[in-house]
Amino acid sequence: MTEVAKAYIAGYIDGEGCICWRGCPTVALETCNPNPLMFVQESFGGVVKKRNRLTKANRTVYLLAYHGQNAIDVLNTIIPYLIEKKVQAESVRDMYELNKKLNNEKRKNHI
Repeated sequence: MTEVAKAYIAGYIDGEGCICWRGCPTVALETCNPNPLMFVQESFGGVVKKRNRLTKANRTVYLLAYHGQNAIDVLNTIIPYLIEKKVQAESVRDMYELNKKLNNEKRKNHI
């Protein structure tokens, strides 16, 4: 993936995306224009879904979401280019890594 593509995706997620922890790391994009989502999908995989709801202006809503390790892969690629959501992305990534370490320790203690 080119640096320009990474920067474009980061900018799109910075403006239109959601980076959060919903039981696991989540990166979600929801929009009325599916074209940017298709570009992200081509870069990271996933499925652009047509939502079963319309906006107030009767426009169709599309969703592309990544969860777990897939979300972390997206974040690790775009974090250097994020501005508004950089701290959120780093926090979600760090929580994921800490959670993995804690789960590994729990497994070791049960053996």
